[in-house]
Amino acid sequence: MSSSDYKHAKTGKFTQPSPILENPFTSDPILSRALKRLLPQQEYVKVSNDLTKFGERIVNEVDKLGNDAEIQPPQIQQFDAWGNRIDKLIVAPAWNRLKEISAEEGLIAIGYDKSVDPEYRRLHQMSKLYMFHPASGLVTCPLAMTDGAAKTISVII
Repeated sequence: MSSSDYKHAKTGKFTQPSPILENPFTSDPILSRALKRLLPQQEYVKVSNDLTKFGERIVNEVDKLGNDAEIQPPQIQQFDAWGNRIDKLIVAPAWNRLKEISAEEGLIAIGYDKSVDPEYRRLHQMSKLYMFHPASGLVTCPLAMTDGAAKTISVII
């Protein structure tokens, strides 16, 4: 074969079906196995039930919101109509809803639940964030900053 064999892409009516998102917990055997190995049985049952339920929420709600948030990335409006400097951050409604969901699901709070051993609560938190991040429209960026601030404050106090 010569390099001229690869000069052009073949054209035609190529299409492929879009991927179908499955529950990121139940479809990931490695995450489930790792948690089963690292968590006591009672804690594993509690965490896996939460992650299974959250995985369904990702499929049915979060993924679409994440797509909407990425289509409409945050913008800054520097001036109002009269030329006054306002530096207003404008985000899509989907971005705000994703932040609400992260609070409802306790994505940061789980890491600070004093009723659970710190080793297990962080594992639960990171598993949930691991599942959330790909569909989150990068909402996990400010979540990481929030977690860092919360950890710093908890160490200082």
